[in-house]
Amino acid sequence: VFIGKDFRLFYDAGDEQTIVFSQRTITHVEDGKEYNVIFGNGIFDLRNLGDSTDEKREIKLNTVFGSTEFLVNDSTSFVIKAHTVFAGCKMPDGNTTAFGEAEYNNRENGQVPVLKIESNTVFGGFIAKKM
Repeated sequence: VFIGKDFRLFYDAGDEQTIVFSQRTITHVEDGKEYNVIFGNGIFDLRNLGDSTDEKREIKLNTVFGSTEFLVNDSTSFVIKAHTVFAGCKMPDGNTTAFGEAEYNNRENGQVPVLKIESNTVFGGFIAKKM
């Protein structure tokens, strides 16, 4: 009566950009998309992304009460700008933050990043690894 007839304990958003109450590994991201992990675990395995100029992507990763793991190839140039609130964020260089902003940039002088990531984490965890 109080929660309505459409209530589901384990919600499935029905789209590829949202992970709710589950775990999923995503191996392909689209430019300009926003990905959400809510009460779940998201693994963004982008190790197959090369440094090709036609594959530049800019994405947003939001994590609320969940865990997001970002994996990228060691040779891929990328930039991460992370915003955290009561959360844990660990960058590939070991830099961490629990409240505030952190930025990681592995590109060399003049190199245009193949991947730009904005991470927003609230009451969760975000970890980025180069492999």
